[in-house]
Amino acid sequence: MDFEIMLCDFSDGLQVVSKLNLPPSMDRLPEPPTSQLLTTVLESGLWHNYYPGDPRIELDLSRLVSFYDTSLVPSLVPLRQHQHRHEHRLEGISPADAQNVRETLATALTQPGSGSGIHWRSLFRIITLRYADRLELIRYLLNSTELETHRSLTETGKLVQKQLRISLTPYIINGAVPSIVEGDAGTRNYSWTAPIFKYCATAHTDFIVSSSKLTPSEQLILTAIRDTNKEICRVTVKMWAEGVYEGLDPILGQPSSSPPVSSPEALENLMNRWRGEIGRLLRWLDWSIWIKCRPACGPEARRYPVVIVPGEPHRVLIFQQMCHLPWAFPVSPQVPESISQLDKEWVTPEPKCIRRVAPYDID
Repeated sequence: MDFEIMLCDFSDGLQVVSKLNLPPSMDRLPEPPTSQLLTTVLESGLWHNYYPGDPRIELDLSRLVSFYDTSLVPSLVPLRQHQHRHEHRLEGISPADAQNVRETLATALTQPGSGSGIHWRSLFRIITLRYADRLELIRYLLNSTELETHRSLTETGKLVQKQLRISLTPYIINGAVPSIVEGDAGTRNYSWTAPIFKYCATAHTDFIVSSSKLTPSEQLILTAIRDTNKEICRVTVKMWAEGVYEGLDPILGQPSSSPPVSSPEALENLMNRWRGEIGRLLRWLDWSIWIKCRPACGPEARRYPVVIVPGEPHRVLIFQQMCHLPWAFPVSPQVPESISQLDKEWVTPEPKCIRRVAPYDID
C-alpha cells in the first residue's frame, strides 16, 4: 500500500523550499512515549493510502518496468507458485533476468517522447470502481447464511442474479436470448452469451488497441488490463447465464424447455458453484481496495480498559480508531512462540483497528 522513492541525484530537478532549524522536542517538552510516536507515524502514513494517493507524485507509467512481466523475468514465475502476494520476493531471480531488467530499465529511461498520453491511472480507477464493490457484495450475499439473513436460497439466488444483471446491463444486447440445444432436450447452449462477453471484456480497451503510440511499457499495461477485464467478464457472464437457466432472472426468464429448479439441493449446488467462482476471482484479482478492516473501524474505539468519568459511572470515554496493517509496526523483539502466530501476524497480515489516542495499542 506504500512505496519508497530513491533519489540518486539531488541536483537534478530539486530545489530547497524551506530550511528551518528546529530544536529537538526534548528541549521544550518531555519526550513522547514510543507508542505515541509510532501511532503518529502510522496515522500520517495512512493519509495517502487510497486513490489518488499523494497527488504531488505522478508516476510515469509509459516507462514502467515490472517484475511481474513474465516475459522479462521468467525465472520468478515458478518461485511464486502457491505464494500470496505478500510473500513475493526477488530472491532467486536468475542473473540473465536481472541483466535483462537493467537493460530494459535503461532503455525505458532514455526513450524519446512521453508515450501515448493515455491516463492509465484513470482507467485503472474506472475498472476498479465498476467492479470492486459489486463483486464484494456478491461474495457477501453468497456467504451469508439463511440463519443470519432469514432469506431462503431462492431469495439469495435472485439477489445475486440481480447484481450480476446490473453489472452486465450495458452489454446485454436485444438478440441475446437463452436457448436449448435442439435434439438434446435439457442441454444448455451458452453460445448466445458470446457477444455479451465480448462487449464486456473489450468496452474499456478497444479504443486503445489500435493506437500506434504505445510504448512497450504501455503495451504491458494494456495486456494486463485486458486480461483482467476478460477474467472478470468470463466469471460474471457465466454466473449470470447459469442463473438465467435456473429461472432466477426476472427479465429474461427461463427457456420453456429448460426444467426449473425442482429442489433445494439443486439450488444449493448452484450457490456452491457461485461461491467457488467468485472466491477464486477475488483471490486472483487481489485488489488493494479490499485490504481494509472488517468490520470497518467506527468513529470510536469500544474496547477495554475503559475510562470512567468521575460522577458518571455509566459513561465511558471512547476514542477514534484507524485501520492499519500489522506489518507496519516494528518487529517485536520477542520471537513468536509458534509458527502459526508468525504466519498470521507477519507473513499474511490482516488489517485491524487501533486507537489513535492514549492509551495506545502499541508499545
